[in-house]
Amino acid sequence: MAAKLLERSVVEAGAKVDSQAFTLLATKLFRRSKFSEVVRLFTLLASRGVVYGETTYKLVVDGLCGAGMANQALELVRELSGVYTPTVFIYNGIITGLCRASRVMDAYKVLEKMVEESIVPNVFTYTILLNGLCRSNKTKLAREVFQEMKRNGCKPNPITYGTLIQHLSRAGEIDEALRVMIEQRSLELPTDVITCTTIVGGLCKASRLDDALKFMEEMRQMGVRPNEVTYSNLVHGFRQHGELDRVIRFFEEEKARKGGSLEAAAYPGYLDALCKAGYLDRARKSVEELRQSGVVPDVVTYSMLINTFARAGQFDASLELLEDMRRNGVKPDVVTYSTLINVLCKERKFQDAFRLLELMEAAGSPPNVVTYNSVMDGLCKSGKMDEVHRVYEMMLKSRCSPDVVTYSIIMNGLSKAGMLDSAVKLFELIKSSREGPDAAAYSMVITSLCRAGKLEEACGMYHGMEVTVAGDNICRALAGLVAALCDAKRTDSARRIVEVARERGHRVTKSGDTDLAKIVEDHLLESKEEHADAEWKA
Repeated sequence: MAAKLLERSVVEAGAKVDSQAFTLLATKLFRRSKFSEVVRLFTLLASRGVVYGETTYKLVVDGLCGAGMANQALELVRELSGVYTPTVFIYNGIITGLCRASRVMDAYKVLEKMVEESIVPNVFTYTILLNGLCRSNKTKLAREVFQEMKRNGCKPNPITYGTLIQHLSRAGEIDEALRVMIEQRSLELPTDVITCTTIVGGLCKASRLDDALKFMEEMRQMGVRPNEVTYSNLVHGFRQHGELDRVIRFFEEEKARKGGSLEAAAYPGYLDALCKAGYLDRARKSVEELRQSGVVPDVVTYSMLINTFARAGQFDASLELLEDMRRNGVKPDVVTYSTLINVLCKERKFQDAFRLLELMEAAGSPPNVVTYNSVMDGLCKSGKMDEVHRVYEMMLKSRCSPDVVTYSIIMNGLSKAGMLDSAVKLFELIKSSREGPDAAAYSMVITSLCRAGKLEEACGMYHGMEVTVAGDNICRALAGLVAALCDAKRTDSARRIVEVARERGHRVTKSGDTDLAKIVEDHLLESKEEHADAEWKA
């Protein structure tokens, strides 16, 4: 409304408006996403002689670019080029907008235009563009821009160097990344832990484990303290190369050098390495060391330890760690509980799992659908269908909505327990739901019907299936259905299934190399041979 009044007063009454009034109005219009009104007013007032300062000009350009309208911003700059000469700051806003929109080549063209117009790019221009090129994996062009920057006398700053080094490290060009870092250090420019961490990861990825350890020492010389991600990258790299014992020695040498304890950031990586290598007693001892140093493990570290001990069958230790976690004021999250519950259910320790479900509710971290599915899956595999019903009721009571996986688990349990009619009824219920059954659910029901000799129902189930549903599970189920139909001398029905399967792209069985039609052909050939053999004997 204000914009229209202002426009009318300028056009009809010839009112004079200064740039400050426009700036205030433009800010409000941008907040309301009235971008076209800002541009219209901006050009109207410019045509009526309003002189804008660079702050106002930049506000409009940055506002458009921030809204993903870099084209409109660039067009505005071109339109007003006879009135206002854009500065490097204006062009920086446009380059930023284009890079955010993943239009890095257009951003590069803006840089070329700046040079043509004798507008000197600054360190921010180059750094913004370099970041965009790196994110778009334009490595060669990124290098060229970096070299052009230096040739033009524009000195890269630590962010510029860090951007290029990080990209080169992740792209596998670790030697080039190290060369650029040496150049940065020769200029006595500081680096940061993120850049150093990517180099550690790059060296490990390139199987240069010795160099990764040496670089950890160089980080200290540079005054850069490794963080949890640095140590995690190191452990992951050594684990990938089967060298966990070696990285554990590195941590223990560090511990000895520091008087018997590691810095807090190193413990998650060290504990992770001990757990993955199976040194659980040493891991427990290290947790105690960490506590004695006044540092309490975080929820991620505790969850990792609990999961590791549970998978190793040391459930009492896992439950002790859970209690220790709560005692130290670290609130277990749904992932912590769910991970432990999942392992307990796989080991058929259902009473402990139920106790944890109740504990989750009491602690204010109610189980999610994944947690409930884990419990029901374990119960179904143990044939405890009454208990499954109990958990399902708990789930509904806690207002946790079942998903298609929930129903598939229950259907599978019902089928294996010989309760096929109940499984089919549940399947029909899923069909009426918003998500609908997935390939696994269809496969399970078709296979169960075949085993029960209900071939007519199995065929009807497949013919009525949503065409969009696909997957290897369906192909395996179809192979069983076609084979069962052939065994029942229902070759025409088998051929019809094959035709529909071809239309839907369901052609192969589990092995990936057997066409459904071949099952029918083999059966017909076998039948002919049996018939010929019978005639010969007669």
